[in-house]
Amino acid sequence: MKRNIDLLRELERAIDTVNPEKAEIPIKVLVNDFFKEEAIDFNIEPVDVREVEKYYKSDKLIWVLYQRMRHFDRFIKTKLLRKK
Repeated sequence: MKRNIDLLRELERAIDTVNPEKAEIPIKVLVNDFFKEEAIDFNIEPVDVREVEKYYKSDKLIWVLYQRMRHFDRFIKTKLLRKK
């Protein structure tokens, strides 16, 4: 139990840091330690920062496209069709 509380405190310190790479304990280390020690039954492979960035890059693209389509739809409805 104490180990979990310590992990949470370390995680909070890492999150509070503006630049995660300059944190006292990088979030990647905390996550990988948790998977190795606390969640060993799940056989989760260590997290690689490049994999996370690659995943969120495609996620970002989808959300940017979605927002632009919403703006375009709003423009058509309000300016061209004059609906509210």
